Amino acid sequence: MRVRLVLKRWIRSPVFIIAFALFTFVRAYSSRHVLWTWVYVPVKMIYTHVQSPDVIWEKAAPAEEGFDENRLEILGRNLESRHTDAFLVVRGGRIIYEWYALQTGANDEHYESAMAKAVVAVPTVLVGLTDNRFSLDDPLSKYAPELKNDPLRSQIRIRDLLFHQSGLDDVDFNQAKQGKVDGWKKAYYEHREKRFEYALFQVPMLFQPGTRGQYSGIGYYALAYAVTKALQGAPESDIKTLFSKRIMEPLGIPKTDWSLSYGESYEFAGLKLYAFGSGADLSARAVARIGELVLERGQWHGQRIFDARWLDDVLGRVEIGDPKHVSNHHGFILNRNGRYASLPLDAFFGEGGSHNVVLVVPSLDLVVVRNGESLADPGEGYEDALEIHLFRPIIESIVGAGSRPARWGASEEG
Repeated sequence: MRVRLVLKRWIRSPVFIIAFALFTFVRAYSSRHVLWTWVYVPVKMIYTHVQSPDVIWEKAAPAEEGFDENRLEILGRNLESRHTDAFLVVRGGRIIYEWYALQTGANDEHYESAMAKAVVAVPTVLVGLTDNRFSLDDPLSKYAPELKNDPLRSQIRIRDLLFHQSGLDDVDFNQAKQGKVDGWKKAYYEHREKRFEYALFQVPMLFQPGTRGQYSGIGYYALAYAVTKALQGAPESDIKTLFSKRIMEPLGIPKTDWSLSYGESYEFAGLKLYAFGSGADLSARAVARIGELVLERGQWHGQRIFDARWLDDVLGRVEIGDPKHVSNHHGFILNRNGRYASLPLDAFFGEGGSHNVVLVVPSLDLVVVRNGESLADPGEGYEDALEIHLFRPIIESIVGAGSRPARWGASEEG
């Protein structure tokens, strides 16, 4: 801790600022690889690691929030050994554990892959629902009238896209990266600007919408199109503007801590479109703050950001609209079937890539963020690795009550 404080004071000194500027200048005009490797990179790494956080948060000792500090430290060391870049634990609205790998820091954005569905798409949809811009039971064809005469696509509803029960096929990006896909899947992967059109009109349908669940990241491109079409005429008429003005600014998250849609926008059918189910980069603190917003059911420091009743529908806690819930992937992955034995049934989480995770447990007043590469040992399954190396040990680290009552819990399940 003392070393960290010394480093913080040092990087704020005029000597450091001048030296850093000099190294940047030399790098720009010099081809000396040794200087870049052994001077500039280490200095930049130290600066990144110790700079003051942009997203302000109160801290507390683990014991103050009912955690066993030794168990939490053991978990932290284990995650460090498993290629973790960031690990953050929040209980009682306070950070009780925060760790970053040397090459990263509190303000570093991390590519979240499909976790964007939970931390970008879901909050955006909830704000749109709160504003009555659309309904979860609206047909997709309301926003893409060309689909009205399609026997299957005409049955797709907004909730089917959000809940991965649309019937739309998908593309395995890991396979695509290795050149193992062809045809429309290859074109979809290689041309991000065409993904909205493909999602709406060209991707094959595998089953009748709403009859079963099957993951489709492609469905979130159709969803982003429908949401954007519904926003026309609103003060925030595109996804990025709405996400910035209505979610990130009220949460105190500066633009330096997030980006979305691969840093791009796309023009299609006269609309300015953004991907919101993938392509997002956020700092760990930004992700945790969004997790806290969901934990607080859309209320943040006296401001209502979204209506809690829509959150209940998204989380399958009440039977609004279609009584059938055929999927447990609602942007957030729900644990209501007890798939993850260590977690309470009210727990839910967003995940993407190689075990980037935001876990929210209302009955424990808990938010956990982990970014990094795969947690799995050789031969270990993706879901098993989550349970063994993150979920179980974090729950086993809790030995007492937190400082405030549970926000809402498993006993309230609808």
